[in-house]
Amino acid sequence: MRQLLFLIVLCLVFTTGNCQLTNLDFEDWYSDSTATNKLYGWQHLSYDKGLPGSMIGTWEDSIAEHGLHALTISRWYGYIKDWVRQRAEISSRPSGISGHYKYIEDTLLSPYNTDSAVVNIYLTKWNTTSAINDTIGSGKVLLSHSTAYTAFNCNIIYTSSSTPDSITIDILPTCLKKNFGMCKDVSGKCSYLTIDNLSVSAPTDVMHIMTAGFDIYPNPVKDKLMVRVNGQIAAPISLCIMDVLGRVAFKSTLLKSDTELDLSGLNAGNYFLLLQNGNSEVQVKRLTKTN
Repeated sequence: MRQLLFLIVLCLVFTTGNCQLTNLDFEDWYSDSTATNKLYGWQHLSYDKGLPGSMIGTWEDSIAEHGLHALTISRWYGYIKDWVRQRAEISSRPSGISGHYKYIEDTLLSPYNTDSAVVNIYLTKWNTTSAINDTIGSGKVLLSHSTAYTAFNCNIIYTSSSTPDSITIDILPTCLKKNFGMCKDVSGKCSYLTIDNLSVSAPTDVMHIMTAGFDIYPNPVKDKLMVRVNGQIAAPISLCIMDVLGRVAFKSTLLKSDTELDLSGLNAGNYFLLLQNGNSEVQVKRLTKTN
């Protein structure tokens, strides 16, 4: 019972204590009053220099890294720059976010060379004394040219020991701050960024108690996953697989060192696999499920 209660508490930490970010796999879209497709949970932003309308460079992409949809946004140099943002509550210190992207048509006309897409993360905490948000940590990654889906990590650097109460993610198809001329693709929009399958890394205040006490293979896994606990085990071992939003997707109990799990019913995506042994020691690994 003690082990079960601890696992439930740990699952709640990932569900409510981590963050409330939503739609990180870009699967959920809706049509607004102007018949424009938009993402649930994300704010759509656009810099529009003298051209009618907006969001002409943001769309639902059917070529996804996993699932059915991905997000594509573009920069039309000197005219329109679309980007997306999500803010959410948080009560932990994640070590970063990861995902997959493609980035094409990013070559500028001379002398500006090539562009890069950007993922920014900001973590803040409301300061009641100064009535402003203090920056607790931040991260930034530049995404270079890639014609196929490529994995990336955006690590967070903390400048305060405080726990943030808000997280903001900005995804932009350009790192340029000014309206530089035209791009090489003079036929229309350029610097196409396609992004999919974002996930938040485990909180740093949880990661430091983890130990590398088990192995999982193959990883990525399609159907059958082998879990091997190293050394003397304190059975039974509780196993919990959670998605990147903290929702429990699979539970089991390990009674021996080598256990095969049937994960064929698990949706494709990134997960956390957590074990807790009979001594209340907790271990975690990242797991990727494929179709």
